[in-house]
Amino acid sequence: MKLKKSYFATFGTTLLVAAATLTTHAETWQMVLPSPIAGASPAGSGNDVLINPFTSAAAPGVFLATTFGGSDTKSLFRLTPTDAVSSAFVIEPVDGGLQSVTKLAHNPGDGLYAAGHAVSTGRKSSSSTMYWKVRRSKASDQGNPSTWQDDDSFQFSTTAKNTTQPLNARAMGIATDKDGKVTGNLFVCGWASDGKVNHWIIRKKSATGWATVLDKQAADTYSVALKMCFVPQGGNNPVAAHFVAGIFNDKWTVLRSQNQGASWQPVGPWPADGSQASANDMASDSIGNIYVVGVRGRDSYNRGWVIRRSSDGGTTWEDLLDQPSQLDSWAVRLVIDGVNNITVAGAIDGVNGPRWAVVRNSPGQLWSDSWAAAGFPLGENATGISKGRGMAADASGNLFLTGDVSSWTDSTDGTLYSGTGLLRRVP
Repeated sequence: MKLKKSYFATFGTTLLVAAATLTTHAETWQMVLPSPIAGASPAGSGNDVLINPFTSAAAPGVFLATTFGGSDTKSLFRLTPTDAVSSAFVIEPVDGGLQSVTKLAHNPGDGLYAAGHAVSTGRKSSSSTMYWKVRRSKASDQGNPSTWQDDDSFQFSTTAKNTTQPLNARAMGIATDKDGKVTGNLFVCGWASDGKVNHWIIRKKSATGWATVLDKQAADTYSVALKMCFVPQGGNNPVAAHFVAGIFNDKWTVLRSQNQGASWQPVGPWPADGSQASANDMASDSIGNIYVVGVRGRDSYNRGWVIRRSSDGGTTWEDLLDQPSQLDSWAVRLVIDGVNNITVAGAIDGVNGPRWAVVRNSPGQLWSDSWAAAGFPLGENATGISKGRGMAADASGNLFLTGDVSSWTDSTDGTLYSGTGLLRRVP
């Protein structure tokens, strides 16, 4: 791996960061963040990245969603390239209304949305509770600083005396309608504790406002609705549908609604023996195929990469990749670009712990070949733990990945990198 040095200069509340060049296999990557200079990048973890819909497609900017880290007071940032080849970016904080932003979305004509959680502290206790919150910047405000406002919040309330858990709640995923027939609806999924167990929650924003369209009680405190996607009618998908994926009672769980959230049915259970597994993300390609990625196990017991596909709207499924592992290894995020290249990001365990890993598949390519060519943008023998968490791709071939980098050392000169990571695959 070869790495060119990063630098930064201060411009008021913004920073100018140069993208360092990394190479892995036949691909070239830029490390936009973190910087080796203290204070030049967010200290927390990167959770999601969204292509800025208001900037040039050839050299796009992005919005970066993070979790507070260290002394940070912002969790949402905007990065804007300074030239046509994206060799450097201006980074500016735009909002701090959420302790953690887990997912970003653009609803055309409506605005930008950030979903995650905020934290409240009780009057009689020093303990804090996190609650579901969605923030919005109107389309006319284009995500500028000081334009983000609370749009929705959710949390159970109870006076029961036998509760054992705090009433935590967290928004995790967003899906917008994009088929031109039912525009303006926004779906957000996540979880909420009732003091004993978790519930899968889905809330819908329509012309009449926000409403809960799914409240599915689990039997444990680990069940989480993680991500959503909307698949328009056409091609291999016979009916427009919304999907939500996650883990429910230790099982890989995908639910489908073909009536705008009025009812939800389980589809594609996996594996056949019903053992512990989690579906982590979903997306569809241009011809209506639906893909789900996930792992065997849950939480800190992730064991391998799983990729499944449905070519009939979610009714039947096939396994494309199932790579079990005895160590920490997991597929976290999935993105499909305009020409149906599929990129899956996560981590694959190595000698020094989990390594930020990327598996890319082109139309017609065998997934076994894609797995064999897995890329490690931070190096195959990275000395620090790193994890890929969020991705975005555009029609011009730009691919951005975010995650966290913990004490990763450049083997060429010993430079230490830590904090929110943001990588860009050079088209």
